[in-house]
Amino acid sequence: MKKSRGFLLLIFLLINSSVFPIRIGDFSKPIRFPFQDSTKINYCQAQTLFTNNEILLFYSANNSPEDTIFITRSSDNGENWSTPVYVASYPRVAEEMIFISGTVSSTGRILIIFSIGEIPTNNKTKIVHSDDNGASWSLPQNVIGSAYISYPKITEATDGKLWIVGRINYFFYSTNDGNSWSARNIGFTNSINTSFDLISLDSLNYLTVYDKYDSNNDTYKIYFRKSTNSGDSWSAETIITETDRSEKRPCLFKESNGTLWLVTQSKDSTSFTPNYNIYQQNVSFRKSTNSGDSWDATTNFTSYLGFDGTQNICNYNDNPLVTFLSDRWYGRNQIWVGQIGVSEDSDSPPVLYKFENSGITINAPISFRAFVGSSIGIQKIELLYEANNILQGPFPMFDDGNHDDGLAGDNIWGINVGPFSFYDVITASFVVTDNNSLSVTFPGSSLVFPALPVQNKWLSIGSLHNWYSSRGSEVEEGYVNQQQYGLRWPGIYKYQDMQAAKGFWIGAANFTDENARFFPYKVVHVGPRVSGEFEFYQKEFKLISKFDKPEVIVNTIPSQIYPYQLDEVNPDLPCDRMIYNLLNTQLGITVERKIYQFSQEYHSNYLINEYTFTNTGNVDYDDFIELPNNTINGIYFYYLFRWAINANTRYAIGNATGWGINTMLDTRGDGIMGDPPDENFRAQYAWHGRFTHFITYDNIGGPLWSYPGDGLNVEKGDTVGRLGANQFTGVVTLHADKSASDNSDDSNQPFTTSWEGSDEPLTSGNDAFNDQKMAGEYAWMSKGHRSPRHAYAVEPLGNFSEPTGDPALGTPGGFSAANGYGPYTLGPGESITIVWAEAADGIDRETAINIGRQYKWGQITAKQKNEIVLTGKDSLFQTFRKGILNYNNGNGFLIPQSPNPPTKFKVNSGEDKVYLSWSHTGLGPSVKLFEIFRTSGSYDSVYTLIHTAFPVDTSFIDSAIQRGITYYYYIQSIGDSLDNDGQAMTPSGSLRSSRYYTQTYDPVSSTLTGILGGNVSLNEYKLYQNYPNPFNPITKISWQSPISSWQALKVFDVLGNEVATLVNEYKPAGYYEVEFSANGGLPSGVYFYRLQVYTANSGAGNYLETKKMLLVK
Repeated sequence: MKKSRGFLLLIFLLINSSVFPIRIGDFSKPIRFPFQDSTKINYCQAQTLFTNNEILLFYSANNSPEDTIFITRSSDNGENWSTPVYVASYPRVAEEMIFISGTVSSTGRILIIFSIGEIPTNNKTKIVHSDDNGASWSLPQNVIGSAYISYPKITEATDGKLWIVGRINYFFYSTNDGNSWSARNIGFTNSINTSFDLISLDSLNYLTVYDKYDSNNDTYKIYFRKSTNSGDSWSAETIITETDRSEKRPCLFKESNGTLWLVTQSKDSTSFTPNYNIYQQNVSFRKSTNSGDSWDATTNFTSYLGFDGTQNICNYNDNPLVTFLSDRWYGRNQIWVGQIGVSEDSDSPPVLYKFENSGITINAPISFRAFVGSSIGIQKIELLYEANNILQGPFPMFDDGNHDDGLAGDNIWGINVGPFSFYDVITASFVVTDNNSLSVTFPGSSLVFPALPVQNKWLSIGSLHNWYSSRGSEVEEGYVNQQQYGLRWPGIYKYQDMQAAKGFWIGAANFTDENARFFPYKVVHVGPRVSGEFEFYQKEFKLISKFDKPEVIVNTIPSQIYPYQLDEVNPDLPCDRMIYNLLNTQLGITVERKIYQFSQEYHSNYLINEYTFTNTGNVDYDDFIELPNNTINGIYFYYLFRWAINANTRYAIGNATGWGINTMLDTRGDGIMGDPPDENFRAQYAWHGRFTHFITYDNIGGPLWSYPGDGLNVEKGDTVGRLGANQFTGVVTLHADKSASDNSDDSNQPFTTSWEGSDEPLTSGNDAFNDQKMAGEYAWMSKGHRSPRHAYAVEPLGNFSEPTGDPALGTPGGFSAANGYGPYTLGPGESITIVWAEAADGIDRETAINIGRQYKWGQITAKQKNEIVLTGKDSLFQTFRKGILNYNNGNGFLIPQSPNPPTKFKVNSGEDKVYLSWSHTGLGPSVKLFEIFRTSGSYDSVYTLIHTAFPVDTSFIDSAIQRGITYYYYIQSIGDSLDNDGQAMTPSGSLRSSRYYTQTYDPVSSTLTGILGGNVSLNEYKLYQNYPNPFNPITKISWQSPISSWQALKVFDVLGNEVATLVNEYKPAGYYEVEFSANGGLPSGVYFYRLQVYTANSGAGNYLETKKMLLVK
C-alpha cells in the first residue's frame, strides 16, 4: 500500500500551529523540532538564525518530487513557534539530501542558500533572500552560472563582504549584499565533496575549516587554513583532528569575546563495526581561544548510540545554538535543537542500527534480523508486521544463534515469519526494549510481493479468435513480444491478426483513497501499454465450456493450434465457451468480466464482453474491505482499441501498417452525423486504409502482388493479388445501465466516442498516483463525441473508394478508437453493467482472391476493387445486428444451438491411406449426419467434402491420397433442421458444429516404404521437410529415390557434429519415411538432416540434400 500521511500531518500542523503555539522550552536538553512528520525520514538540514530578538528556523517540508522550504520563528527564546511561512520551492528526487545555510547581513537582509543532493549537478544550488525579516522572499537563483556547491555555507565578514564556501577550488563573495557574486580561486585543491566553513576574525584575518577523506583509514579529518589578506591567499593547511577518530562537516561559531567553537559530526566504532561497518555518530565540539591556532580536545555534545549529525550552528545570544538530525526514538532522521553548554544529552534510548530480511519467495517464510544496541543492555526484541492492513504480532525475536541471528548474545536478533503470497504487502517494525523496560518502536522493511503472474487464454471455437488477459485488458505485447497479435478472422487462416493493443481505464472524480489521500481525478489503468500491476488485482480467471474439450489426435499426438485446458465444464452455460474474470481495483470497484463465445456458424464471428462493476470498497487482492462506506462519483469506464488490419499484409504493404498507422475509423450512433435508419446502433469500426508511403498500387484491401523480401507473414505462392486485408472489425454497444438504480439500457451511452493518437503521451507510462496525467486521462474519458469522425477528418467528402487523405493525419502511430461510459455514481454495494461485442467480417476468401486477381491483371480499376472491399462494412453491420438480437437486452441469449461436435477425432497415417475415426456422446441437439473435409499442403488451404457418414458410423478410410502429399482434416456434426428456430437472424436449415472443435493442424501422409508399385513412377530424388516442425521430441522424415541405390540419412547439430544415423544401407527405388527421436538429452535448437545417395558408378554420391529442423523442448 502507498502511504501519504506525512504531507497531511504537515498541513495539520500548519493549520493548527497558529491556534495552539508549539512549545520547545529552555534547551536544557536537545528537543525534537515539532513541525515534522515522525513517520518520514527527514532529508533536509535545518538552519537557525537569530535576528531582531527572534530565533528563525528554516527547514524543508520533506516532500518529493517538489519540496518546499519554510521558516518559523520564536520571539520568546523558543517557548512558542509561529505558523510556518513559505520561503522557496524546488524539485527533489526522493532520498536526495538538502543542505541549507543562512546568514543575516549587516543591512538586515536574510540570505538562505541550499543545495539539492550530494551528486554534482548543474542548477542544483540556489540562493534566496528577504529584505523584510522573512515576510517575503525572492525567487531562487543560481549563485554564479549553474555552479553546484556540495555543502554550501554562507557567512558575512566584519568588512561587510558576504562569502559562500563549499565549491571545489573556489569561494564566492559579494560586496553588494548578495545581489551579485564573484568567484575567487582559493589556491588549493580539495575534493568535490569537501565540506567547508569560514569565519572572519577581523577585517583582514579569515579562518576556514574543512574535512578531507582519508581512504587508507576510511576516516575524515578536519583541517584549517588562515588568510591575512581578506581571503586573497591562504596559509598551508594544519590538521585539527589529531586522533584516529573520524570527523566531518565542520561548522564554525565565534563569540563576541573571540572564542571560537568548532562543531563536527564524529564517528566511533561499535561492536558491529568490524563485520558490518556499523558506527555510532555524534555531534561533537571543541573550542579555541587563540583564533584557531590551537584547539581543545573534542567533546561529545550528543551521546546517543545511533546517528546524530548533519548539523548547523548559529549565534543565539552569543551562544552556539545547534540543529542536527537524529534517528533517536523514531528510527528516522528528525530535526533536533540544542544549545552547547546548556543542553545535557542524557537521552539514550535503545537503538536499531540496522535490519535485514531475506529475499521474497512466494509461499515461503521471510527471515528478519535486527542489529540493536543499548548503553544498559537489551531485554527483548519483538517483531510486528502489518500484512495487507491487518496487524500481526508481536512475535519474540531471538539472539540464541538458532534463528538466523548470528551468534548467541551478539545483539543480532532473528525470526522467521510467513509464508506469504502474491500481492501481499508486508510492513515490519521492531519493538526494542532495554533493561530498564524502556521500549522504542522502529520502522523496518516494507515488502511488496509481486503481482499474480498474468494468465492468457484463447477463445477459438468460432471463426473469430482472440486471447484475453487475467489483468482485465489485452495490452500491447501482453501475450508475446509481437505488436500485432490477436483478433483473428477468419481464424483458420494464418496471420489474420488485427489487434495491436487494447486499453481499459476506470476513472473517478474527487476520490479519497484508503490512506486519506485526495485525488481530484483518480484513474486506474490496464493497457494500452501499462500492465495494470497493482492497479488491477486479478482474483479469478477461468475458461469454462458447455461440454468437454474434444480430443483431436493426429498420429497419436494431440493436434491443436492454441494448447489449452478447460478450468470448468458447465452444461448450463448460456454460450458455448466463456472466460470468467474477476478483479479488484485501487478505486474499490470490483470488475466482473464475462466474455461469451458462440460456435454456431452464423454467430461465430463476434465475442460478447459483459462487465459488471460493483463498489465493494476492496482496493487490493485480499478480502479486507478498505473503503466500506465510500461513494464513488464521476465514474467513467473507458476502452481504447488500437486496430491494425492485418498481419498478413504488414510486410508486403509496409511495416507501419502493423501498428495501425493507416487504420481508418468510423462511428455510428454518436449523433454527429445523420446515420441511416438501419444503422441505428452504437458502434466504432475500422478497416485497412490508405498507406501513403506505399505507392506501387492502391493498397485498400491489402492486395498481395509480390513476395516480401524477407517472406514474413506471406506464403511464397500467395501473390496472385488476393486481398489479404479486406476485413472490417469493430465494437458495438449492446447495453449500458442508466444508473445503479435503473438497469434499463441507456441509449445515450457511450457518453464518449472518440479517436485518439495511438502514440500520444497519455497512452503510455500511466500511473494511478500521477495527478497531472490522470487529469488529462479523465479529460479523454469524459470528452463526449468527437467531431468530425476520424474517417471524415481523413476524407471530408466520404469518398472512401478513392482515398486521397492520410489516415495517420501526419502522426507517427495512427489512431485508436475510444469509448467512454459514464458518468456514474456508485454507493457501497451498488453495481453498473456494460455490455459490448467485438466483431469481424468482410468479403469471403474466394471473392478476395477473384477480385484481387482481376485488379492485379488490370481487369478492374482500383475504385471498383475498393467498392467491393467496402461491402465488408455491410457484412460487419449485419454481424452487429446479430449480436444485438442474440443478447436480447440481457434477457437470455436467443440463437439456436448447433449440435455438439464429436468428442474424439483421430487421424492416423497408413500405407497408401489415412484412417479416420470419431466418437460422439449423443448429448446436445440431435445429429443427423457427419461430414468430413480434407485439404492438402497446409491446414489453411481450401477444403473439400470427401465423406458423409450416418450417426451410427464411427470411422472412415481415406484412400484417395497421393504419396508424398500432406493432408489435413476436420469433421462436423450436422443437426436436424427442426432444432433451428431461426432466432437472431439465423438462416433456416440444419446447423453444424464448428470446424474449430475438430480441426487438425498437423499433417498426415502415406507411410509406404519399400519398392514402388509398377503403376507409380518417380523421376527425381526428393527430401521432404520433416513434420511436425518444430518438434518435441519426435518428428518424421520422408524422402524418395527414383533408382535403387545406397542411401544414407544422418542428423547433425549446428557445429557439424553427427547426432544420429537414421539410414545407411542399400534400398530399392521408392518412397520412405523414418522417425527421429530427440529423447536422450539433446538440447533445444536447430539441427540439420542430410540425405546422400550413392550409385554403383559414383562413390562420391550423385545426390546430396540437407534440410533444417527445430527442436523446441
